[in-house]
Amino acid sequence: SRRAGSPLAIEVLADVTRLLPDDTYLDRLVIGANNVQMQGKSQNAQQLIERVNESELLDAAAFRGSTRLDARSGLEIFEVNAQIVPGAGG
Repeated sequence: SRRAGSPLAIEVLADVTRLLPDDTYLDRLVIGANNVQMQGKSQNAQQLIERVNESELLDAAAFRGSTRLDARSGLEIFEVNAQIVPGAGG
């Protein structure tokens, strides 16, 4: 019954891939039963919250901590958490 109430991990992965801009790279993606954690680098990390919240599978996206600049790449390092929408996907 838990599987029926949540999207499959592959659906969440496909959705995250579609949502994130081409200048954004994930170093870590954790798909839990109720939430998703993303860590990575982006040219404009501030736009990520808005883009993730556009998803039909994810909601309540928020930064975990503040973004910071990676001196080597010039990209912003971010960590975003989002809730998986119950009953979405399928």
